[in-house]
Amino acid sequence: MFLNNFQIKSRQNESSLLRFKGRYAKDKQLHDYVQSFLLQHNGNTASLVEKLLDHDFEKKQAYDPQFTR
Repeated sequence: MFLNNFQIKSRQNESSLLRFKGRYAKDKQLHDYVQSFLLQHNGNTASLVEKLLDHDFEKKQAYDPQFTR
């Protein structure tokens, strides 16, 4: 089955939109996490930056009981 240019572009746009939706949800969760972290640690940005730069941050975040989902 051959697709015309419009069909190809539609599929590419759909794929792009799905990636954007996933990224938006992830960014919103990260924003909420940062906000709650700063509130709990009296605005200590040094420890926040250290935590965010950790390569295993996403894994640790997934198992953090204080992280609200």
